[in-house]
Amino acid sequence: MRLMGVDFGSKRTGLAIGDTSPFFVEPLKTIATEDMASIVRAVTAEIQIEAVEGVVVGLPTSLRGHEGGDTLEQVMDFVRRLSAVAGVPVSTEDERFTSVLAERMHREYGVSSGKKFDRDAVAAALILESHIERLISAVDRISDQPKTTEF
Repeated sequence: MRLMGVDFGSKRTGLAIGDTSPFFVEPLKTIATEDMASIVRAVTAEIQIEAVEGVVVGLPTSLRGHEGGDTLEQVMDFVRRLSAVAGVPVSTEDERFTSVLAERMHREYGVSSGKKFDRDAVAAALILESHIERLISAVDRISDQPKTTEF
């Protein structure tokens, strides 16, 4: 299943693309966030271009696992608007530590490589990777269940 990851931000929104089989995830691009309507249009266009079957949006969660704050309200508004026009299922995934991990990756790998490092798209890839790994793990748990025969 081809999926798109989204790291929504008030100034920049990162996008990533991935697939469950074969499992891969890669940063795609970052879109400058002008206003909610324009970012929804831009992401919807990328959904069509990339022919994805679902979208995963990073959900801001505190270290204690609580959702809240202005950022959450903006993300949920984005999810509602995108769901109404995307034509594919839109879900959310805990995005704790993705920006921190993307920044660490930038310091460790991006600076020395001499290549442009897109933190927002990398954060979107980390969100998507987490989601796909959770999906694969759930399928594995189901397939490991003992088979019973009903009489």
